[in-house]
Parts: sequence; structure tokens; C-alpha cells
Amino acid sequence: MSSILIRKGQVEDIDRVMEIVGLSMTILQSAGNFQWTESYPARHHFEKDVVDGTLYVAVDKSQDDDIGVVVGMISHTDDPVPEYAMAGCDVQEKCIIPHRLAVHPDCRVGCVLSRQC
Repeated sequence: MSSILIRKGQVEDIDRVMEIVGLSMTILQSAGNFQWTESYPARHHFEKDVVDGTLYVAVDKSQDDDIGVVVGMISHTDDPVPEYAMAGCDVQEKCIIPHRLAVHPDCRVGCVLSRQC
């Protein structure tokens, strides 16, 4: 049975989310990807995601049966992104757009979370 739970993110999760962001940013930048910087994504982005109800976290319940440990996160929006029209997407069509997706480096290979995706 899986020990990973996906739930809406809470303010209490943001410190751990920012830790995962920092670890992920280091990996991305070492691979030449500079999409994430010191200013994006920032804490205030995730605080807004919590308020908007668009932050979800993956929690490993095997690390702490009571509350678990956040091992990944994703934010989403269903707002149209005008820039996507340049890629041939119908920006008027209803869709969900993922943003700010990251998984803790320790859970990327061989972990339950990576096998569930």
C-alpha cells in the first residue's frame, strides 16, 4: 500500500516547500536550466497559491504516520495564458495548467512518489 498522500497545501507546508524549491533550483541550474531563480518561485507565490487553493503537496506518511513529510508539490491555474496562443493552443478552452512542480531529490528515483506519476 502506498504511503504517499496528495492533499491541498497549507501555510504550515511552505517552509518545507521552499526547502524543496532550493534543492530543485540547484539541480536545475547545474543542468543549465535557469527558469527558477532567487526571485521565482518565491515564498509569496506559494502563500498566494494556498489562499487561492491551488497548491497541492505530496506527503510521505511513512516518515511520520501522524502528519507525514512533504516530499513534493505542484501549483496549478485554470486561467488562460495568452502566450500559449503563440504555440497553437486554444486559450479560450477550459484547461488546467501546472506550475511550480518539484519533487524532493531523495524521492525522484526509486521512491513511491516517482513510481506513482
